[in-house]
Amino acid sequence: MTLKAVVENLDDVPENLRTEYKEVDGKFYLDLDNTIREHTVITPLVNSLATLKNEKKTLSDKLAATTSRYAGLPDDFEAQRYNDIVTELEALKKDPNRDKDAEVHLQRQREQYEQRVRDAETKRLADIAEKDGVIGSKDAIIEKLIVDDGLTKALVSHNIGPQFLRAAAAMLRASVKMEVDDDTGERRAVVDTDLGRQTVDKYIEIWSKSDEGKPFVVKAAGSGAPGSSSGNGRGSEVNPWAKDTINLTQQGVIVRTDRMKARRLMAAAGIPEMKIVATLGG
Repeated sequence: MTLKAVVENLDDVPENLRTEYKEVDGKFYLDLDNTIREHTVITPLVNSLATLKNEKKTLSDKLAATTSRYAGLPDDFEAQRYNDIVTELEALKKDPNRDKDAEVHLQRQREQYEQRVRDAETKRLADIAEKDGVIGSKDAIIEKLIVDDGLTKALVSHNIGPQFLRAAAAMLRASVKMEVDDDTGERRAVVDTDLGRQTVDKYIEIWSKSDEGKPFVVKAAGSGAPGSSSGNGRGSEVNPWAKDTINLTQQGVIVRTDRMKARRLMAAAGIPEMKIVATLGG
């Protein structure tokens, strides 16, 4: 049985799966947020990102503490020895009969200590910058996965024709962004509209009923229509990715011979965009 993204009531949903739906405006929606958050591709990235941010915070805290106390002194810096050198050098400079060689020696020692301080601070700043770069890269990957997956699921759930999915996604992709809940850290795809921020599913629902979106919608008409249990999306065409007609051998044949058709059938069967990309290679 195909698990529909949106149902009018829960009577048609197996009892053990009803908890996977949440009610919004009188309809019941499959809880896609949990699916996205727990996705096997996204979860390791999110965990890795959290680790990097903790490492960055540790470096930042260490730099701030060191700078505050010793103006960026390295961990093995002998503060007392440095202070003794500075004190001795200043006293020596006041002596008109001072030993010039001793003065040069102390000055060289002082400069060596201060160079170590500069080197240590430069290294810590470079480490922080490197972490920032990795964090930014992982953030971008996670956002693309969240946005693309959320947008594709919403388009499919609102009966956008499989042949129009790529075009519709390309049109709407720039409007969708990732939102992170400050309290829970939950990531979700959202759209800022004139009516305020909306989930991507609500946005696509409204768009599919607009003059711009209506031409992309394929009306339900028999078992081969979008949203039906076959998940074929094209008349009597058998979809080897649909749950009730799954055929791994046929999947392999279509992937090798017609990648566009493979993408269309996978999308019609509700396969997440990130899994489609992983299968087809982009």
